[in-house]
This record gives sequence, structure tokens and C-alpha cells, in this order.
Amino acid sequence: MRLLELEQGSPEWLAVRRQRRPASETPAVIGASPFQTARQLWEVRTGRREVFVSAAMREGTRREDEVRQKAAKRYAEEWAPIVAISGEYLASLDGISGCGSCVLEIKVSRKTYAAAVAGEIPRHYALQMQHQMMVTGAGRAILAAMDPDTGDVAYVELSADKDVQQAICEAWDCFWPQLDKSEFEHANSDQVKVIKEFFDLIPAEPSTVEAMFLSGDKLEELMTRIELRVRSVQIDASTDHGRKAISSLAMQVSKTKVKLDEMGKERVAALKELPKMIDAGRKFARDRFDALRDEVRKPLEDWEVEQKRKAEEAEREAAARRAEEETAEMRRQVEADHELALYMDAELDRKRADEAEQRANQQREHDARIAEEAAQRATKDAEARIQAEREAAARRETEARRMAEDAERRAAQAEADAKLAAERAAAAERKRQADEAAAADAERKLREADRKHRATINRAARDGLVSAGLTEDAATEAIKAIAAGKVRGVTINY
Repeated sequence: MRLLELEQGSPEWLAVRRQRRPASETPAVIGASPFQTARQLWEVRTGRREVFVSAAMREGTRREDEVRQKAAKRYAEEWAPIVAISGEYLASLDGISGCGSCVLEIKVSRKTYAAAVAGEIPRHYALQMQHQMMVTGAGRAILAAMDPDTGDVAYVELSADKDVQQAICEAWDCFWPQLDKSEFEHANSDQVKVIKEFFDLIPAEPSTVEAMFLSGDKLEELMTRIELRVRSVQIDASTDHGRKAISSLAMQVSKTKVKLDEMGKERVAALKELPKMIDAGRKFARDRFDALRDEVRKPLEDWEVEQKRKAEEAEREAAARRAEEETAEMRRQVEADHELALYMDAELDRKRADEAEQRANQQREHDARIAEEAAQRATKDAEARIQAEREAAARRETEARRMAEDAERRAAQAEADAKLAAERAAAAERKRQADEAAAADAERKLREADRKHRATINRAARDGLVSAGLTEDAATEAIKAIAAGKVRGVTINY
């Protein structure tokens, strides 16, 4: 192992990282990352996709020092961030102990913090930490997870697992050659064969099977190895070959489940005193195999759902085109009816417009007369009051100044009254205009309703004439003539 003092994120660090197999990419290579698939990683590595950095990732980087300081107090250890290289493998460590026996991985996430409080490490982070221990040779790793809201930190320890580390290397060995290819290639038959051979390594000795079912750790170890191997295979569900490979792999998972379950059943029959413990182990294995089978089949099921969606979308588009054609036909019919109704309503509209104009003129004359009379009355009242004040001022010479002030106040009041009268006249005018607009709107609505009614009657009459043998054009002309009064003795009752 070599330790490099490189600033993580610097151009020098990026240059070294591009030539190695970094720990942060291991979950995607194995197929266990919730953030990135193996294909997406290949696209990033080959320059076909930009590296995505989320706000949560930036927040985690920003608060690393804060978490590192808390971890230093917790473990009485100075955690030094550094880059470690071992052969083709690289680990950018958030911290390593002074003796190198323990590495520190920092995460700032509510979800990861909740898992750490429960004593759990998310699978993708556990794989990253196993990679780090493989590079450094450390025997254990510590996950320090911070709640970004409260600043609290929870710690979970993980021991090195050589089998998991071997699975990591095998997954990288499958993925690494892809970086030199122009197209991403998914799992081939050889990879699937390797997995099948791994399934065949399930213990056959009764005593070994019994020990495996009675030990939760051993069963967990077996399931973890199988899951790592299965998830390290990336199969393209968009091709026929890929779909067949998925079905084959899922079948192998199911067969291995049955094999392991049958072996457990045999031990249960031989060991009647331990049925509950073995049954619990069988159920555990069945559930995990079912979940793994479903996980393997998901790309195939997603492909089938997508095909169904495309067929339904094509049907919806066809229905939309039919609806468009029907709407266009209805629009043409409405336009024809509208033209006929406009022809019948022209004379009625002119007559009603004249009557409305006459009523409006009468209303304006009436309002103007009322406003003029109000202004004259206000003026006469003001003049009378001013004269009275002048006569009173002559009689009360000793109170001239006070009375003069009173006269000015009354004059101001007179002006206010005159202004009020004018405002009232203006308000009356506005009301008249509003009433006139309301009357015009009501008249327009009446004309529109009458036009629609006449159009309905005319269409019915025209359809009757067409049914009697006339052409549609001839029937339309006949209706126009009757409505205009050109056909003696014949009228249309609206």
C-alpha cells in the first residue's frame, strides 16, 4: 500500500483516480448502488456522462471536518484524510488511524444516520468500506453518520471480510475491460456460468448444513456472497439474449433456493427437536432468494411494462385523432348554422338597436335636466345666504370681524354644497351609464338567445323540407324566403 498526500477533488487527485479502481465506485460496479448503475458509471468513466454532484454530497463534503473532529474526541484518535493505493485499487479515505489498523468513512445524511443509530450500515456503504479495508489492509472500519439537522453523529463498526473483498475484485475484473470498449456489454454466458458454479458450493454434508442453519451468521455470509455475485452481473433487458440470460439467472436462483430449502427440510426430519430454528432459517433463505429472484427479473418486467405502455399510448393517440376529426365536423356544422341565424337576425338587430339608442338619448336628456336644476338651486341658495350675511354685517358693525369670518365659512360651505351637488349629478350620470350598459348587455343576451332559438327552428324546418324531397340548398333558400316574408300566406312561428 502507498499513501499519497493529495487534496481530494484536486486535478492531481482526479488524474490518479482515473487510472485506478476507487472505493466509491465499487457499489455501482457490483450493482448495489441506489444512486448509479454499472452502465451509468461506464458512461461517466468514458466521458459520455457528466459526474453528478448533489446538494447532499456538497453538504457532506463541507461538514467532513466537523464530523472528523467529533470522531477524534470519541475514539481519542487523530483521523488523517489521505489517499491510499494498492495495485490497481484506490481508496480516498476520510480518515485513517495512526497505526493504520482502522479507517473512517464519513456520511452526512438523515437516512444513513437513522440506520447507524439502529446499528446498521447500508449495503452500498458496507461495500465501499470493505474496499477501503482491502486497499489499506485495515482490520476494521468505522462509519460516522451525521444528522445534518441536529449535528448528532452515530458510529457503527465493520470488520474486514476477505470473501466480500474477493467478490469486489472479481466484479471489478469484469467491469474494467469495458472501459476500452465503444459499447457497454452486459453479462455473458461465462459470467452466468461462474455464478452457477458458485451456487454449487452450498455445503452438502448434513452436519455442515445443520451448522449453517443454526448459525445466523453463516447463513447471512452465504446469502451475502450469493447476492454479491448475482448483483455483479449487469444484463441488458432490451435485447432478446439479455432477457433470456435474466430468465436463466432467475431460474438458477430459484433452483438454488429449492436445493437449500430441501436440504433444510431433510435436517428438520432428522432433528425433530430443532424444527423451529431450522424452519426460521428456511424462511429466511426463501425470502432472500425470492427477493433476489425478483430483483433479477425486474429489468425483464420493466421491459414488458414499457412495451404495454407504448401500445396503450398508441391507442390513445389513435382515439385522439378520431376525436379531432369529429370535433372538426361539428365545428363546420356550427359555422353553417351560425351563418343562417345571422341572416335571419339582421333586421331584428337593426330595429332593436334604434330603440335602444332612442331610450339612451331620452335618459341622457333627463339626467342633464336634473343636474342643471340642481346646480341652479344651489347657486340661488348660495346667493341668498351671502346677501343675508351682508345685511347682518351692516346691522352688527361692532361684530364686523366675527361676522365676516362667519360669512367666509358659510361661503366655503356653499361651495362645498355646490361641489356635492355636482358630484351627485356626476354619480347620477355614472349610474345612468351603468344602467345603459346593463340594458345593452341584457339586450345582447336576449338577441343571442333569440338568434339561437330561431336557428334551431330554422334547422328543424329545413330538415323537414329536405325530408320532403328538397335539396339542402333549396331548403335553406326556402327558409330564408319565408323568414323574409316573401312567401305569401306562409310564416314561421318562433
